[in-house]
Amino acid sequence: MQNIRAAGRANVTVRGQTEDVRAAELDETERLRFFRDVLRPVAHDMTFGTQFIKYVDGVDVDDPLDASHGRPVFELLPLA
Repeated sequence: MQNIRAAGRANVTVRGQTEDVRAAELDETERLRFFRDVLRPVAHDMTFGTQFIKYVDGVDVDDPLDASHGRPVFELLPLA
């Protein structure tokens, strides 16, 4: 397993399709937006989504400020 922060790129396979991506680490403001505006709504739309994320990752999506503090988050972009 490679450190994505050091490598800056990865191969991601979903449903048998592999794609080369580059990883852009989000800064503090972007991480907060991710937890508040992306992950939280998705988790709330899923049955037991908030509980699952809290159990698996230890993240309380209902406290996006705390969730984003010190936690690395990467945006994966197609490698072109």
